[in-house]
Amino acid sequence: MGLEFDYSQNLIKQKDMGDFDWWFEAPAAFLSGDTLALYNGTLSFQLQSLEWQMDFKDGGFDVVLVSTNKFYTVGLAGLKKDGDTSVLYNATVHESAGWKFLNPKVRNGALATEVSRNNLITCLKTLKAVRVRGGYFTGIEKTQLRYVEAKQGVLAGDMSVDPLVTDTCCGDRQRSCQSDVRMELVFNNPGVPCSRQVDFQTGVFNVGPATAGAASQILRLDPVISSPVHDFYVGKQVELTGATAGAGYGEKGTITNYLGALDWKVSSGVTALQIVRPGSMCTGGGYFRGQGGAGDGFLAQFEVLFTVPSVTIHDGGKGCGLGQTGDNTRATWTVAVDGTGAVTGVTALVTKSATGAHYEIGTGIPAIVKCTGSCTGTGLEVTCDVDASRNPTAVTVTSAGVGYQSTGSGNGPEIFCAEGRLVATDATGGTGTGFDAVFASSVGYVGTVASGIDLVRVVNAGTGYLGPVTLSISGANSMCHAQNITADLSGYLTKVTVIDSGSGYTSPPRMVISNGTGCDGVEVRATISDMTADYFYQAGATEAGTNRQMLYLGLSASDVDEYYKDMTIVLTKGAPSNLAAAVAATIVQYDANGRVAYLAASSVTLPQALDGYAITPTSTRVISDAARSVDFLTPMTGVLSVAISSSGTPAVYTVTLDATNAPAIAGYFTGQVISFTTQSAAGLSAYIVDYTAARVATLAVEGSAHTGYSNQIPSASALNTILHGNVGYVISQSYLATIAFTTPNAAWPVIGNSDNTYTLSYRDDSAKELAHAQARPFYCDQRVGDNPTTAWIDMPFRESFAFKATPLVCGAATLTFGVEFDVTWKHTDLTVLGEAGEVLGTMFSGSELVGNLQVGGPVHDSITISAEKMMEMSGDGDFEFTVYSQDGQTGRLRFREMRLGFSPQACFAGVVATDEYKVLSDALSDGEEHRYNMSVAVPAGAAGEPSSDGVITVVADADMSSAYLELTYSGTTGVAIFDDWVWGSGTSNFTLSEPADVSTTCLGSGAYPSFSCNPTLQVQRNNTRKRTAHHRVRRRVLGGVVAGGSAALNFNIKGVDVAKISPVTLNYGLKTCWMSTLRSHRDGQIFGAQLFRPSFPSFVFDEEAAAPGGDGTLWVHAVWKEHNVHVRDTLGIPSQGERLLFTDYHEHYDLALESDRDPNAAELYSHSRYPHLGALGLHAGDKGEFIDWLFKDDYQQYDSTHGFVTSARVPREVLQQFLLKEDKRPMFSLDVPPGESSITVMSAVLAYPLAA
Repeated sequence: MGLEFDYSQNLIKQKDMGDFDWWFEAPAAFLSGDTLALYNGTLSFQLQSLEWQMDFKDGGFDVVLVSTNKFYTVGLAGLKKDGDTSVLYNATVHESAGWKFLNPKVRNGALATEVSRNNLITCLKTLKAVRVRGGYFTGIEKTQLRYVEAKQGVLAGDMSVDPLVTDTCCGDRQRSCQSDVRMELVFNNPGVPCSRQVDFQTGVFNVGPATAGAASQILRLDPVISSPVHDFYVGKQVELTGATAGAGYGEKGTITNYLGALDWKVSSGVTALQIVRPGSMCTGGGYFRGQGGAGDGFLAQFEVLFTVPSVTIHDGGKGCGLGQTGDNTRATWTVAVDGTGAVTGVTALVTKSATGAHYEIGTGIPAIVKCTGSCTGTGLEVTCDVDASRNPTAVTVTSAGVGYQSTGSGNGPEIFCAEGRLVATDATGGTGTGFDAVFASSVGYVGTVASGIDLVRVVNAGTGYLGPVTLSISGANSMCHAQNITADLSGYLTKVTVIDSGSGYTSPPRMVISNGTGCDGVEVRATISDMTADYFYQAGATEAGTNRQMLYLGLSASDVDEYYKDMTIVLTKGAPSNLAAAVAATIVQYDANGRVAYLAASSVTLPQALDGYAITPTSTRVISDAARSVDFLTPMTGVLSVAISSSGTPAVYTVTLDATNAPAIAGYFTGQVISFTTQSAAGLSAYIVDYTAARVATLAVEGSAHTGYSNQIPSASALNTILHGNVGYVISQSYLATIAFTTPNAAWPVIGNSDNTYTLSYRDDSAKELAHAQARPFYCDQRVGDNPTTAWIDMPFRESFAFKATPLVCGAATLTFGVEFDVTWKHTDLTVLGEAGEVLGTMFSGSELVGNLQVGGPVHDSITISAEKMMEMSGDGDFEFTVYSQDGQTGRLRFREMRLGFSPQACFAGVVATDEYKVLSDALSDGEEHRYNMSVAVPAGAAGEPSSDGVITVVADADMSSAYLELTYSGTTGVAIFDDWVWGSGTSNFTLSEPADVSTTCLGSGAYPSFSCNPTLQVQRNNTRKRTAHHRVRRRVLGGVVAGGSAALNFNIKGVDVAKISPVTLNYGLKTCWMSTLRSHRDGQIFGAQLFRPSFPSFVFDEEAAAPGGDGTLWVHAVWKEHNVHVRDTLGIPSQGERLLFTDYHEHYDLALESDRDPNAAELYSHSRYPHLGALGLHAGDKGEFIDWLFKDDYQQYDSTHGFVTSARVPREVLQQFLLKEDKRPMFSLDVPPGESSITVMSAVLAYPLAA
């Protein structure tokens, strides 16, 4: 036998030596790509008998498709006839062509040889070899094989179009632009819920209700966690939580009004720094400087005190060690451990009995654990009981630790009872206290000399030390001498003094410590403002001609024009006018020349000279709005009913607030700041240390029992002649929520009772809003799931599904269902329809498949979808389809999983976008139309030749309910698009879908729920709405359209008065391209390894780049655990509306942003760099030009263990830059955001068209 190759003629010859059955077998390269594309296609080859002897053998298979499962290996017979010497054969890969099983099984009691559609698809999915028969004669013969070609078939969804057999392109041999990497999306859970109530904050009420049991109550939310933004919680649900036995547990209400943080300060400087976390490891005092916040010049000084968390042994001294083990003066102990290495028991090995040793007497004396060398473990803590004779009697384990070994192993921990204590002495004038440490010697005697201290355990670091701190020995072991042990000090902040407030700040600056003090974990919070409380220097007046009211502010007012514009001014009670109640109004203009604030006509009763006022940036609507029953103003203002008084030593200063206005609720004003407006006291303000139900407020006064506050009254001003009765005041206020309870009860809430904590939640419709803004369908709670298993669906049924966030797929794909049936029967057919209602295929139609494969679990079946259909269905990022069962079918099923698998195929992707709306002033009459003429640049010449049909995708922003769009291009006379529009028919008003961002407004009117922070679209226009449509251009026509290097597209929009056509995309498969693939098990680099977060890794493709003829596509497959989609917060601050509000480690998104702005966070994240915390930034080269975001969409429905697939368009200009590199290899880098969940990139494929 001999095998001959003729590469010039692309043929192979084989000669046998007798009666043999043999076949030619295709090489592995012939089977690269998606073998399912062969279904309904043609396997063509020319077979020529060059020599033969004796008889022709009938029977046997001419072509064999070999499956990895022998029971699905199939063959086709009857192609070659006796007398055929040289024939081009075409084997149709379809069940109707007569394919048979080579290894038939008994099915339903009979030997089944016929191959069903599902059998053939299974064979192609598991195809490992293709064989063409060469041996046909009983004697010697020589056979030649040439022109072997596999042509893609007419696949699912394409049955209504012209069959591809009329076109000469393109079999697998010509489809060189398909990667051999198989990517797959595994859809196995319902995805985003249609609507969900999300818990996002839990706290404890800080102020109780005025009237317990009232239907509507004003309560103060937890000040530690609550937002300072007004209206932030409007519409949120409140539930009383805590212990189940608590009064009111489980009761719910809705927040109808919310006052965030209101003070009477207006300034551009930083007036105070509040210590939130004092930190540690400071070596001394230092300074804070401000960075950011749009201002400069801030400087503050801080002071520190110290703790002693550890000590340093420079010299252990002498005379400290106990006797050796052998003379019974040292006690030793053995430990036993469990399987986790936790210490379960300590027993005496040697008990000290001789006299003269020095153990600390007492019970529960902290002991020292030594674990060095081969000893492992951590966390063990023990104490010793020592009797009056200084004999240890017991060792008690107070913390068992983990990871230890027993004493018997030779690697166990050693235990030393305390042989003495260290005492800390503060520097002169210092008041530090609380330090406690014990010591021991692990050596005992060295010869005849007792050794020094080598073991110290700090039991309590103490607090408040001024430093330096000296250490001395206390306790039984007075023999120790000559030791040198020093205290390791750790400083923490105790006081901050503002030296220079700076100016120009629009937001709190980030604080930076100067002078290198080594502080760690410090957090301070900046306050930007100055008090505005003052009195009018002359009576108000009315402006001639406009009737606007003119108020003449005090000497403290700003000298900057319009400084107070749009702010709120409040006229307070008090002499001389003695208003019955405070009133608020909006300043519409401010003239610094004369310090005149202008109000709208008839806003207030004009004040007299010396009447008091205060100004706040908070809008009038938030403070007082009768239409919404909002009145936060009245309780915050009033006159003192009793002058200031003092009692005790040191003195405690109190005032009694307005008997009419001030609430009789304990704690209502605790922590707030009171500012005085009457002439004698104007400019004074004080922190309210305590507030009682008798309306008595305890004030911070310099030198009093309550001193050291940033807002306090100078001691000389704390006189009843200054703060007398009838002095007007305003008080700051914060975190007050009006809550309408569903079933109010007089027994709750009980403030300060842990049984009455609360949880805030909101209805999250953000995913729906985002889909609407992007003109994408909203799919939620899809009935697909494997863990947990989804609900049963009763048949017959019809239901729509979607693979969301799909990449661009330009090649054939496989759609697979894993379905569990509760009852199987012969005709369980599931029909799959495409987006436009076209039939994609039928699954589970073969009774053998269902009857034999389902054994109490899911069965699987697949359909193959053509490249052209995939370009249609994946071009807009969502693969939508409908599944229905036949009428009359009974029983139930549930979808356990769905899979969409494909291999990246290079395609041309051209986009034309415009922001222009075509608008006619009057409604168009019949025959009038809008015209758009567009041109898409394509690769010239052979580089742009298509290997598939083309797909034109059009996004129309218009009301097409009674209109349509006509498309014309080379070879056509006009194709109607959107003429099948049914969405919104008969509706006369839509909301414009541009711009895509969903904003939020709180400017409603009336009572809740008419007033709420509802998401709205920023721009409105009647009769418009986005919709997407696709149009197929046959390959033979497309070739003429793109032949000249551009595709001219002409649109006429008929029957509509407002329209925009944008974007328009043209996609088609390429016959020739540049393509390269990287994967985890072969190419290393970043692939297959978990990415650090944050980081900026890069990867390089192996092949040299070629000149690009158009934009490219990059496909990336990554496994991202706990991925959550994020939407940019354009303000960089918590917004008043929710979009998609969780980070990938389940932190509320608004709170994550708040944390990110923490001026002393370990790493301050830049929102301009990470607008999407759940996406990878794709950059060209090594951290070069930004290209796009990867994985920023919603992948909740997918199995994260299989990963997600995304694609990004790489501009031609970027591809051209790779040609300038020395090695010419394309290189990209990924900007990995901060986070805790793991990200592993598995593979990447880059493809693009070549230049002519």
